[in-house]
Amino acid sequence: MYPPSVNPGRWRSPSWMRRIAGSTTNILRLLVLSLAWAAGASAQFDSKSTLDCIPNGATSSGVFGPIGSQTCVSVLVAACCSQHAVAGGCSCSASQCSGSVTCGAIPRTVTPLIGSNGSVVPSAPFVVDQGSTTTFTVTPNAGFYAEVTGTCGGQLVGSSFTTQPVLADCTVIVNFLTQSCIAAGGGTGSVFIPGGNSQACVTQLVSYCCAQTATAGGCSCDANGQCSGSITCGSGTTPLFTVTPSSGPNGSISPSSPLIVSNGSTRTFTLTPNAGYASSVTGTCSGTLTNNSFVTRPIHGNCTVVASFSRILFADSFE
Repeated sequence: MYPPSVNPGRWRSPSWMRRIAGSTTNILRLLVLSLAWAAGASAQFDSKSTLDCIPNGATSSGVFGPIGSQTCVSVLVAACCSQHAVAGGCSCSASQCSGSVTCGAIPRTVTPLIGSNGSVVPSAPFVVDQGSTTTFTVTPNAGFYAEVTGTCGGQLVGSSFTTQPVLADCTVIVNFLTQSCIAAGGGTGSVFIPGGNSQACVTQLVSYCCAQTATAGGCSCDANGQCSGSITCGSGTTPLFTVTPSSGPNGSISPSSPLIVSNGSTRTFTLTPNAGYASSVTGTCSGTLTNNSFVTRPIHGNCTVVASFSRILFADSFE
């Protein structure tokens, strides 16, 4: 209510009221600035709440805030990324925490699985650091050769098999297969010797004649260990292996007739699907299909390559 005889439109508050109002405004301004500063300080500490990945075997420390000691330990352990970690010594004030961490590699188990007619060293499961490789010595008995598969991956060079970097528990499967005796007569042979050379190619081609008299030569090898050369065997009756291709409707495979191949060789087939169809391969030969080109694995017995063709369906198809 305004004082008597005072025009409301021209009334002004007393000076003491204006001073209080001014002080209140200043107090509110200080409060807002204080809150803004606190938020900025918190953001600054939060920006230090993580560490980059720490190498295996390294010890590091960090300052974080504002977090509790248990969270400090969690942050330090996380700095080891996918490795094992031991962290501790975290202490915290009202605004920050600090502690130390030591990182170690994850242990992974490599399990060798070994068939008969040869030996592998080491032969029992063992533990390696994640990301490392390991080597086996593979020794087939006379008249046998080694074939190495499994989930570890790797390469067999001579009698030494080295895995790829081990990133998970994995297996090394070694089978020892009988060498195929080549029939009497001559012709061109093909063998797969990972990391092989022309002399190893000659030696292996000669061994395919088993107890027969043999002459081999002209061997050459590519970077993948695929070697080929000529061989002439003496008396003998055991035939080579047969690869039998076949094709379903809506496409074709080439070559389409059965092939006679030597032990350890590979063969390539070209698949041609009709328009609107995609190709796939099954059968007992096994191998890799890339852009309608199918390459078998090294062949060690009679096997089949079966081409199939399926209709390609699109997201907006009404079929």
